[in-house]
Amino acid sequence: MAGLAAAGAPGEALDLGSKAQLYDLGNFWVHHQLAILYAEAPKPKLPECQRHSMPLVSLRKDSSHAWRDYAWVLKERGEHDRAASAYRRALELPDAEEGLQEDLGDVLFKATDFAGAAEAFALAAQKNQVKRGNPSIFRKLADARSRKGDLPGAVEALRKAIELEPQDSKSYHALGEAHEAKG
Repeated sequence: MAGLAAAGAPGEALDLGSKAQLYDLGNFWVHHQLAILYAEAPKPKLPECQRHSMPLVSLRKDSSHAWRDYAWVLKERGEHDRAASAYRRALELPDAEEGLQEDLGDVLFKATDFAGAAEAFALAAQKNQVKRGNPSIFRKLADARSRKGDLPGAVEALRKAIELEPQDSKSYHALGEAHEAKG
């Protein structure tokens, strides 16, 4: 299915996947590919995507990938609380992949749980600092801290972002705004 989609035939890939699903309802990979195809369609079909993401977590309760896919669909549908629960479940698993903590922060931020988002981003930043040093996670952390009223914490996160990437104009701009808000 993925090969057909990559070759520019997503309709045929969906048709093949739908037929395959009829013959093997419990096949994890068929559901996984269908969920991806519906999510990546020119006009994403979220109800269909969710219909194929839900069995993933039933078939593989111990797969952070399945929980992440399911959480993504819930987030896209605007079901932020349920998405946050699914991301938390994925984070509890031994195969929890990099980026899940940041995904959790993003969905909590969208749900206006800025304290929860700040906590998630702080954990992601801690991991990020060791691995890549990408300043964007520190900007997200600063934004969440600022919105929850922790301006000194926001300034600290922005200084870290600037330390990681001194030419990052977005961080300098946000730092100026944080200092202005701080008074």
